[in-house]
Amino acid sequence: MVLYLNELYSGEKKAKRSLLPKYIEKAKAITEKDAEVVLTGWEAPIWLYNEIARALKDKTRVEIQIPGFF
Repeated sequence: MVLYLNELYSGEKKAKRSLLPKYIEKAKAITEKDAEVVLTGWEAPIWLYNEIARALKDKTRVEIQIPGFF
């Protein structure tokens, strides 16, 4: 499955570290156990990729694809 990180903070102009627990909760609710998850999303900050990947690592297999980096 593909998880667009910018959708975790939709409605806000940018992601905020103070809301990280909310973003992690949303990501865990969206993903299924033992799923293969690709993290991507335009304008999502690098720290959010890292924190979400860390939070999901016990539940899923995570791959990160940062748009614009090849």
